[in-house]
Amino acid sequence: MIDFELPEEHRILLETVRRFAREEVKPLAEKFDRSPTFLKDEFLQIYKKIADLGFFGVMVPEEYGGVGEGFDVLACSIIHEELAKASSGIALSYLPMIVVGGAIISKFGTEEQKRKYLLPGVKGDMIPCFCVTEPDAGSDVAGIKTSFVRNGDEYIINGAKQFITNAPVANLFFTLAKDKTTGKTWAFLVEPGEGVSIGNELDKMGFRASPTSEVFYDDCRVPSENVIGQEDRGVLQSLTGIELERIFCASINLGIAQAALEESVKYAKERYAFGKPIAEFQMVQSLLANMATGVQTGKSMLYYAIWDFLKNSDDKRKFPSLPTSVVKYYTGDMVLKVTSDAVQIHGGYGYIKDYPVERYMRDAKLLQIGGGTSQIQQMMIARNLLA
Repeated sequence: MIDFELPEEHRILLETVRRFAREEVKPLAEKFDRSPTFLKDEFLQIYKKIADLGFFGVMVPEEYGGVGEGFDVLACSIIHEELAKASSGIALSYLPMIVVGGAIISKFGTEEQKRKYLLPGVKGDMIPCFCVTEPDAGSDVAGIKTSFVRNGDEYIINGAKQFITNAPVANLFFTLAKDKTTGKTWAFLVEPGEGVSIGNELDKMGFRASPTSEVFYDDCRVPSENVIGQEDRGVLQSLTGIELERIFCASINLGIAQAALEESVKYAKERYAFGKPIAEFQMVQSLLANMATGVQTGKSMLYYAIWDFLKNSDDKRKFPSLPTSVVKYYTGDMVLKVTSDAVQIHGGYGYIKDYPVERYMRDAKLLQIGGGTSQIQQMMIARNLLA
C-alpha cells in the first residue's frame, strides 16, 4: 500500500519551517513588496536566519557542513513551499544555494571546491547565483553566447547574463560559457573581482523580496581550479541543477496557491452579504472547490516527481523527466487560476494592497516564465511521449 505520510524528520522540519515563515518572514512580506528599492539589510538578516536553522544544509553532505548524507529533495521541497506561503521572493532566493551548492558543487566539485564553497554556503556566508540565462538565451541553454579563451592557467570570460536571482548580493557566480574555439560549453565558479560587475536591481512585478539583476563579464580572469566538473560538459553537468530547479519552482507555485486558498477560505467565512457569510453561496463554494482541487492535484504531482527523480537519478534518461515537466507546467497554470479566483472571492478588496491575494496574483506569473517557460515544458512533455 502506498504511504502518503511524511517521515517523522520531515514532519518536524515542516513545523519548524512553518513557524519560522509565520513569525520571521511573513511580517516582512508586505514591506519587501511595497518598497521602491530592494531591502538588502532585511534580506541578509532573513538569509542568515535560514542558514542558522540549517535549511541550506539539507542538500549538502555532513562532512561539508550539511545534514546527514545530503541531497534531501523532499526536505528542500517542503522548505520552498512553506517559505512561499509567507514570501515567494524569499523562497526563490533560497533556491540558488540548493541548485549551485547542493546539486552541482556537491556532485561535480573537486574536494577543494567542496570545502571552499559548501562550508560557508551552508552558514549563509557564501551566497551563490546560477548564471545561465542571457539576453538572447533563456530556456535554450545551448544557445548561450558568453565565451572564454584559455590563457595559460587562466580562463578569460566575456559576456553577460540576464535575470539572475540573488546577483546583487552574491559572492559566487556559477557561470556557463562557451569555448570560443570549439564552441563547447564549460562551467566555472567565478568569484567577485575585476572583470565581474553587477547591473542595477530589476524593478519586478512580483517576487520583490528576491533581488535580480544582470551580471557582466569583461575580460574576467578565472583560475583553472575554478572549472567545475568535467571540462567541456557544462550543459550536461547543469541538467541535474536545472531539473531540481523546476521541481522547486513547482514547490513555490504550490506554496503561493495554498496561501491564496487559505486566505480565501478565511475571507469567505468572515465576509457577509445578504445577511450571511459568502461561504454559504454556491458559486463561492464552487470557486473554493476548484482551487482546492488544483492545489491537491499539484501536491500529488509534486511528490510523484520527487519520487521519480530520486528513483531514477542515477540512470541515463531524457532531460527533463516527464513528471518534472508535467508538474512545472501544471502548477504554473494552476497557481495563476487559483490566485485569480482568490481575488475574485475577495471582490474589490482583492484588488487592493490591503489584502495579500493581490500580491499572490502578481507573484503567480513569474514561474510560468522562469525555470523554463510553460511552452518549453509542453515541448519537453511531447518529446518524452514521442521518443
